[in-house]
Amino acid sequence: MMENPVIVISSRAEKKYYESQELPKIIAYFEKDSKEIQELIKTSLYFHPMILFFVVQDAKIAKQFHLKKINTIQFIKPLEKTLIFPAEEKITEKNLVAFLNKHKKQRLTKMMLENLHDIWAVDILGYMVSIFAIKNTEDGKLFLSMSKSLTKYFEKQDNLSFVWIDPKLFPTMLDYWRTTFQIDPLRPTIGVIDVRNQSSVWYKVQEDDEISLNGVKKWLLEVIAGNVTLEPMRPYEPPKPKTDVDEHSSNDLKEEL
Repeated sequence: MMENPVIVISSRAEKKYYESQELPKIIAYFEKDSKEIQELIKTSLYFHPMILFFVVQDAKIAKQFHLKKINTIQFIKPLEKTLIFPAEEKITEKNLVAFLNKHKKQRLTKMMLENLHDIWAVDILGYMVSIFAIKNTEDGKLFLSMSKSLTKYFEKQDNLSFVWIDPKLFPTMLDYWRTTFQIDPLRPTIGVIDVRNQSSVWYKVQEDDEISLNGVKKWLLEVIAGNVTLEPMRPYEPPKPKTDVDEHSSNDLKEEL
């Protein structure tokens, strides 16, 4: 049987762990050993580990999470407004699953090791708008703010998904992105990728210009309309690791010289 993925927050360490998690997460305030906890545990088995589940059972701890009433359930998605499970609905596995299925799609998904394969799945439909930005830089913060406005503007566009990539978190992939997409991933950059057809196009900005929200909006609309050509991704060959033979050959050459 699968281990219960719901974490009860009862200490500072568990609270710190909750705060460090950047995946979508549920936080609920239930009485200890209540039937509502059992319903949440059953629900968590459908969505874990892509959605994390936490429970508080102490009134003082609940206050720290702004959970004022027993049986309050919040759904927190990164970079989005917190959603509250409707108070008038009964807390059952069926209702919780329906609630999460309705709201689980993220406007802007942050790429992490946990969701890497889901994001780059070859059977993904539509276009993936990829946003490279380092959050703890001034340019990165401004770029992310603009990106959130873009996701809101295009939220009803079912064939678009938005992904934020912090390149600092993936140092081993920098050369791959440079070669495959012909971009500098360490600079704020936005592009559209067709994962299924292995093609992409990237928004061009002149050296002295700044990216404008309206400019990117218009460009994305042109891409969706098919008026912008996506270029095939360039193949990437990782550098071959040096072997003992290579080292000896190099040393022999030096001796000859």
